[in-house]
Amino acid sequence: GEIRRFSLPAIEYLRRPTLSSLRKIDDEPQKCPLPSVPEITENEIREALMQEVRTHCCYGKTAAKEFVITEIKHSVAFHYILETFTERRATCWIEEPFTGKYLLDAFKT
Repeated sequence: GEIRRFSLPAIEYLRRPTLSSLRKIDDEPQKCPLPSVPEITENEIREALMQEVRTHCCYGKTAAKEFVITEIKHSVAFHYILETFTERRATCWIEEPFTGKYLLDAFKT
């Protein structure tokens, strides 16, 4: 038969990156649209703190009620959760006492 040759253009994307291309990526700031963040008020902050205090039996409410908020800075934070799974297997010897029957005797009819 005839031998046909073909190339896969997707293979180009699998090439190992060069050091200069990695530096270029790291030097350029990553731009992505950020969600708009609603501004929180001092009363909302204090109420959130009071809710947190209520979940702990030994926290006092006085500090949460009376502390002075001098400045509120709004910013965006990303919460990242990394979930991993590891598995470990091991073997061990299991011994049973001899009952007078051999293994092959158990299969005889």
